[in-house]
Order: sequence, then C-alpha cells, then structure tokens
Amino acid sequence: MPFDNILSLQCWRRFTCICLLWLAVLMPAHAHDPFEGNVELLVFDHKLEIKMTLGFDAARASLVRAGMTPGAVSTLKSEAARSETGSARLPLTAAAAILDVSAAGGVAMTPSAAHVAFGDMETTYLLIYPRPSTDSVHVTAATFGYIEAMRPMTIVSAGANGRVLSRAVLSVHAPMAKLNLAADSSSTPASGGADMFRLGVQHILEGFDHLLFLGALLLGLRRLRPILYVLTSFTLAHSLTLALAALGVVRPASAIIEPLIAVSIVLACIQNLRDDDGAASRYWMAAGFGLIHGFGFAGALQDELGNGDRTFFVPLVMFNMGVEAGQLLVALPVIAVLQLARRHTGFLRYGQPALSLMVATIGVFWLGQRIT
Repeated sequence: MPFDNILSLQCWRRFTCICLLWLAVLMPAHAHDPFEGNVELLVFDHKLEIKMTLGFDAARASLVRAGMTPGAVSTLKSEAARSETGSARLPLTAAAAILDVSAAGGVAMTPSAAHVAFGDMETTYLLIYPRPSTDSVHVTAATFGYIEAMRPMTIVSAGANGRVLSRAVLSVHAPMAKLNLAADSSSTPASGGADMFRLGVQHILEGFDHLLFLGALLLGLRRLRPILYVLTSFTLAHSLTLALAALGVVRPASAIIEPLIAVSIVLACIQNLRDDDGAASRYWMAAGFGLIHGFGFAGALQDELGNGDRTFFVPLVMFNMGVEAGQLLVALPVIAVLQLARRHTGFLRYGQPALSLMVATIGVFWLGQRIT
C-alpha cells in the first residue's frame, strides 16, 4: 500500500469501525498503571474487608517496605499459585506498610487476617478487621509516605449489598479518608463529586501522552472549525470508552492500550509531515484513537467504584467533566499560540515539521518502553 494511503480518510474510517467492533467483542481484563491503586471497604455484620489493588511498581515498593525479601515474595507467589483462592496469607505486620486503619477517636485497629493475590500487572491485598462499634473508620494509605510517584486513588465503602456508603480520593496531600460504615452517617456518597472532578483535572494534566496526541492533532490544523470538530470527536470518543471501562462493561489490558496510545502520537505526527490540512482524516483519527485514550483515562477510577450502585453515576460524570476541563485548560492556550505562529511562513515551513519530529520521537521512545 502506498504511503499516502496509509493515513487516508478511508483508512481512518475503517480504523474507527474496527475499534467499535473490538469494543463489542472484547472481554474484560483488569489492569492498572504501575503507580495507581484503589481501595474498597466492604461492611459486614461482624467484620470489615478492605481490598487494596496496586499497580505493579507500587505493589513491589509496598512489599519491600513491608520487609519482604525477594525470596519471601517468591514463596508467597508459589503459595498463591497453589491455593484454590489464588491468594496467600500475608504476615499481619506487613499490613502497616499498606494501610493504617483506626476507629473513631483514633483507636488503631489491627487486622485479624491478611491475604495477597498476584496478577500480571497488579497486586491485590485483602485485609480483614473486626467491625468496630463506631459508625465510621479512618483509613490512611501508607503508600503515599514512601512512593513518590504514587498517583491519587479512589476509596469507597459499601455495604454487603453493594450500596455505596461513602467515597473519597486519596492523594499525597490527603492520604487519609473518613469512611462510613452505616447508611445514616453524616456524609453522603455524593460528597466525593468535587474530589472526582479534581482527580479528572489532575489525571489529564499529568497524562502527557494524551496531551501530546491532542497537540499533534491540533498542530496540523490551520482553521478554527476543523479544530473544534477534532476536539469534539476526541471528547465524544474517549467519554464513551471511559464510561464503558469505569462501569466494568469492557476493560482491555493496559499492555495493549498503552502501546497504542504511543502509536497514536507517532501517526498523528506523520500526518503532519505529509504537509496537508487533512481535516477529515483527523476527525476519524481523533475518534478512533480517542476510543483508545478513553481506556487510559479510566485507569484512574477504581475497578469496582460503586459496584453498580446508581450513586456511581455522579462521580463518573464529575471525573469526566474534570478531564474535559483539564483538556480545555491546555488546548485553548495551545490553539491561540499556534494561530499566532501560523501567521509566519517560517513556522509552517520549518517549525511545524520540527515540532512534529520532536513529538514523534517522544512517541517512539514511549512505544519502546511500553512494549518491553
């Protein structure tokens, strides 16, 4: 196939259709960013079950912090592989390196049991505590104290029936959250909406790969109307897959998504180097790869936030609104600067190709990182 046909309008239409068909048949496969995590607290009559899932690098750091040697970790993995439940017993002393739980009044709680399960891309801890007499507990993610790259994580408490009791966002600046154990506690699940909005803004502002892809698309457009169409196509596409992934309808592995995001950056830059406005093909490129990028955004939401409870709708919408707000926060200044720069012929002749080559080089570098 000639090079000019590789990025043709027909090609991108076909690509977008393939992505939609892929969504229709893809089975869920849970995965996490290496430094992301989430916490879920389930409330039973006589016990609390706290599940914390960490990405690969964060989990490895937590095990080291817990004093687990490589040999001890290998033993745990062997035990988990042989176990019918797929998990191994974790020393109770290791729980302190993961979570700190206290009842109202600051009374520290000690787990009665601790388990760990290892996945290809993530590790899940299950800590079991006796249920206190109070209606709330304070949970602190100890990982923020020793993992510099740890990303903000969602935390939720829910009853055994799946009804959400409270939710919040943990971060390095706010590593502790108060979680309700009863439905009539003072705070409500919806109180996490503002936190989810901030999480969405932070996620896109720290998602340099998403921003570079968007910037590469905008770099090749010279008129305002096509720019607005591209932004709209990208927004609608990633909003769709963000919702599907966050709700657990479909969740492709990050081992597939992350390299494709890097590929999207490279291809957008190649389109720029072809030296044509190519607005129509960029609409389809924004839509097709927008579906892929939406799965990347969904990594910031925990796997079972809300467990299907209808209160999940508000934080999901607020997170997506935060993503869009952060996207506009970056896109609007970029559009203004590019519009001014395009008044100079030197930018069109030298600046745009140079920037495209630089961004493409970054994309190739990320691609090499993500497939090794």
